[in-house]
Amino acid sequence: MNKFNNHVNYLLGQRHHDQIGPDSKNIIPIQTEVIAWDANTNNGTMKMTLDTVKEFRSKVNGLQDSFDEVASTAEMAQHEPTFDTVSASLQTLIAAIEDVTIARQQSRDQTFKFEKLKLPTFSGDFSEWQEFSDLFVQAIHNNGNIQGGAKMIYLKEALKGDAATIIANSPSTAAGYSEAWKKVEQRYSNKREIIFSHLRKFYQLKVQPDTSIGIRKICDTINECVRSLTILKVEVDKWDVIMVFLALTKMEEETKKQWLLTQANDIPVLSELLD
Repeated sequence: MNKFNNHVNYLLGQRHHDQIGPDSKNIIPIQTEVIAWDANTNNGTMKMTLDTVKEFRSKVNGLQDSFDEVASTAEMAQHEPTFDTVSASLQTLIAAIEDVTIARQQSRDQTFKFEKLKLPTFSGDFSEWQEFSDLFVQAIHNNGNIQGGAKMIYLKEALKGDAATIIANSPSTAAGYSEAWKKVEQRYSNKREIIFSHLRKFYQLKVQPDTSIGIRKICDTINECVRSLTILKVEVDKWDVIMVFLALTKMEEETKKQWLLTQANDIPVLSELLD
């Protein structure tokens, strides 16, 4: 029974090097190892640990079968609780390892899904902030399946140029992400600057050539500006005369002259220019 006690005590966490080789592992160190696993733990390490635990379980089952054949009733009553404890510990450990494996697979699937989504990048252009922010918040920020550290990685990958410098020194942790997103929002959720950026894009448009492509570019730029300002609740419906005036400054003289010849001497209407 001495050898049996040594084996059982070893499995419960007490080493007996005369019975088990020095490279073996017992349950307690494995439990500690599994608790410490994180996203960077090697898959090979996880598989080896699971195989080791299953081998332990096989040894315990074999040992119990042998014990049942030779033990007296009193000995069985004495050691049965030990078998139950070891078996339960091993089963719990196997379940924990399998849970981690499943969670990691789900994480990889989630990562693949968002890689396919191809989130847009943002480099600090105020005119692009609202579209970027809406998509990022919906896909990443409000997604309960993504942990804070992972959200930080997505954010760092999405921000470029001036925008990236704001969070350059932020750690990839849940707390780091919360603070980083707050900084980015404070910097770019500036309604005045967003409105100015849309107007600036139209104002800085160069004079376009007297071609269908040139005229279309002017019209597209006006439409984009008006649409963006409307979303921002700017009352642009009374801006026709201003928008038409600015649009004419982007045309060559002959194009501008030909359009004016088609108009009466009244206040110009933007829709007539865009048609």
